[in-house]
Amino acid sequence: MRYLGILISSIILLSACSKSPGVGGKATVSGKVNAIYVNEDSFDTVEVSAFPETRVYIVYGDGSTQDDDTRTSPDGSFKFEYLNPGDYTVYTYSESLVSPSEMEEVSAQVTVEKSQDDVTVPTLTVVKYVK
Repeated sequence: MRYLGILISSIILLSACSKSPGVGGKATVSGKVNAIYVNEDSFDTVEVSAFPETRVYIVYGDGSTQDDDTRTSPDGSFKFEYLNPGDYTVYTYSESLVSPSEMEEVSAQVTVEKSQDDVTVPTLTVVKYVK
C-alpha cells in the first residue's frame, strides 16, 4: 500500500513538471510586420515597407485571448522571448481592403519544438491607408 502511495505521488509530481506553452523557457518567436500603404482615394499602392510601432500579440497554446504583446521596432521586427516548447499564434491588426474603417486580424501559427529554438514567424503583411 505504501508503494502505491509513492507511485501515485511520483506520477502527480512528474505531470506537474511538464511545461505548457508560455513563458518560462529559453525559446524565442520573432518576425516582421510589413505594411502595404494604399492611397485611400485612388486605392493605388504607394509603398510597401516595414511597419514600425505597431502592436503584435501572442497566444499560448490553444487559448482564445492574447497572453502577451509587444511593439515592432523601426524596421518592423518583433520578438517574444523566454518561451516553452508548444504551439503559438502570433497576430496583429490590419485595415481592411474592403473598408478602411474596418479592422481585420492578420495571424500566423508557429510551433516551438525544442526548449532553445528560435522560431521565425512568416512576415505579417497589413494594409495601411494614407492620403
